[in-house]
Amino acid sequence: MKLLLALFILFPYLTFAQVTGLVIDEDTQQPLEGAIVGSGSRYTATNRDGYFALSNSSDTLKISLIGYQDKIVAIQNNASNLVISLSAEPAFLPEIRISITPFNDPLKQTSGSNFIIPVSTIEKQSDLSSVSLLNQVPGIYVQQGTLNTSRITIRGIGSRTPYATNRIKTYFGDIPLSNGDGVSVIEDLDLSGMSRIEILKGPASAIYGSGLGGVIRIVPENNRYNGLNLQSSAASFNTFRHSATAGYSKGTFNTMVNYSNLTSDGFRENNKYRRHNIFLNSNFHGGKTHLSLHMIYTKLNAQIPSSLTYEDYKNHPETAASNWQAVKGYEKYHKLLGGISATTNIRKHWTNKASAYGGTFNQYESRPFDILSDKSVFWGFRERLIYENNKFKALLGTEYYGEKYGYDLFFTNEGEQNGLKNSNNEVRQYINFFSYASYDILSGLKADAGLNLNILNYSLTDNYVQDNMDVSGNYTYRPILSPKIGLTYTTSEEISFYLSAGHGFSHPSLEETLLPEGTVNPNLKPEQGYNIEAGLRMNLFRGLTYAELTVYKVYLNNLLVIKRETEDVFYAVNAGKTEHQGIELLLHQKIVDQKDGFGISYTGSLSLSNHYFTSFADDNVDYSGNKLPGIPGFTSDNKLKISYKQRLTLSSNWFISGPQYLNDDNAGKAAGFSVINAQISCLLYQQIRLKITIFGHVNNILDTRYASMILVNAPSFNGNEPRYYYPGDPRNMQAGIRLTF
Repeated sequence: MKLLLALFILFPYLTFAQVTGLVIDEDTQQPLEGAIVGSGSRYTATNRDGYFALSNSSDTLKISLIGYQDKIVAIQNNASNLVISLSAEPAFLPEIRISITPFNDPLKQTSGSNFIIPVSTIEKQSDLSSVSLLNQVPGIYVQQGTLNTSRITIRGIGSRTPYATNRIKTYFGDIPLSNGDGVSVIEDLDLSGMSRIEILKGPASAIYGSGLGGVIRIVPENNRYNGLNLQSSAASFNTFRHSATAGYSKGTFNTMVNYSNLTSDGFRENNKYRRHNIFLNSNFHGGKTHLSLHMIYTKLNAQIPSSLTYEDYKNHPETAASNWQAVKGYEKYHKLLGGISATTNIRKHWTNKASAYGGTFNQYESRPFDILSDKSVFWGFRERLIYENNKFKALLGTEYYGEKYGYDLFFTNEGEQNGLKNSNNEVRQYINFFSYASYDILSGLKADAGLNLNILNYSLTDNYVQDNMDVSGNYTYRPILSPKIGLTYTTSEEISFYLSAGHGFSHPSLEETLLPEGTVNPNLKPEQGYNIEAGLRMNLFRGLTYAELTVYKVYLNNLLVIKRETEDVFYAVNAGKTEHQGIELLLHQKIVDQKDGFGISYTGSLSLSNHYFTSFADDNVDYSGNKLPGIPGFTSDNKLKISYKQRLTLSSNWFISGPQYLNDDNAGKAAGFSVINAQISCLLYQQIRLKITIFGHVNNILDTRYASMILVNAPSFNGNEPRYYYPGDPRNMQAGIRLTF
């Protein structure tokens, strides 16, 4: 009798084997809490750290989580330490966990205007530049003069930077892409190395330090299969793009390496472009620790056609600026970035995240007025200690960044390097101490707050002795405190509101601090601003409709204004205050549900803005009340997508931009424009070990003449007409093939 009783008690354990594992986000590799794991009639849910244990009653597991695609995994008895990754479902955007926030929360629970751009397969096939995707985000405006010249602005911040992106912090994983001066270059990264792009709009200094406009985080592509992916395409203007991706995964380890090559002659003179990219991303999930390794290598050689006068832009957009054409101006560089991150579950409720990174950059640029040769080495780390329970979350962290930058300027004789013109070395270091916390006050009501302390100093070494002037010295900015507070209220699973206010800042760059006579301006102050915003998110009709509305206002002071003595000599002064206000709208509508194999969806965004000088005088001219140049009053991006059984995808995009002023006095204006593009992707053949896809696109279908980038406040020297305009590409086409083994 006792033996029978013991067998009866132990029967469930003898019949059902124990299965353990970890459920993670396929893109970010972060653990997913609350995922439902089922086997037969038995179910469990993953804990805060993404782990589960289940007595299985069948040979498969089914994993489900709102915001992610269901997954079925074949298992064996006593399977342990499984690592199961879930793919985000774009239709459930508000439920996707966003890693740019302190606690990896679902998007709908964040108190700010955050955004996720899934980098889909069709975009990886068709788009030549990563920055082109950003125009679909309300509040972001990207101008791209050439493949190697672009400027990203968020809510009008960064529009005064002449040829690059500044005032915005950018990351690849946990590796900063912004250099010590705050300049970011992401247009040289190939889309094949990205899984998605996350964006935090508005001042984010409470979390990331310097970054008045916001933060852009590129989530690296992770291994999605064991095998090889080859892609090749040809396009207009003698453009060719090739890439190869190899992936390997076994147990708790996965790795992916990607090589891509892009070459183009461009449609303009002096417009050739040659780029090589190598990405490496490896992940190991071992016990309580997740390790990740990211590396990027970029080699670029690109000519520079520069901007045009209005007459040349209208009548001869294919030409290059005469002075750049005369010297065959170009830039070439190679850079290597790498970083390693470790996420460790120390004990119940406690997690530690640590990252260390470094890199090198080596550039040579031939310009009409001189030749620049510069090098930099950077290093740093980011450390975060996190506590989480059911109602309260808290974070303490620090980030250190150091960079050694050196440059030599040479005289030029028709593009040939001559004697030394100037030489400086700079060591710039900053450290951030930050904290953040969130608390569930009531059911559905959450408050969060953060505070960051930034300390920056730099030393300048003057290596040029011929001018008998030494600007060497150590310089320190006053410490800056940046607070942020927010509230989120979720009325139901479908509707949430948020309200937030925060402080941001951006330090001047080395070029901005140097006066024409070569001395350093010690009185130059960082730009600082306060952002207030309120938003509404709605996910209606069981995910068929998702809408988002944001209203914001930014108060910016100590505005840095560029003053030009000549084309190559410029400096900055603090000259005023601005206000940035606007409304941002987003709508995602599933017109036809894809459950029957056929789907139609529409995604649209609209930005309405009013950015103006509240107090600004330059050379005794008062510009107060004028609109900020280089920013259209409205933009709209509209995308229609049709798909059939994951075999055929048709997509069209219609981007509309309003007119924008060319300069501070608002005397000149660039016309608004609209551009229509279309893409197609077709799965021709699919077997277990081989998949063949063909794809193509047509950009600027109506062959619209438009300015793809404006050089704000373009100078006029020797009576010549200012060169404000970068002409956009005329109609162009691409076709390619993709093989997956």
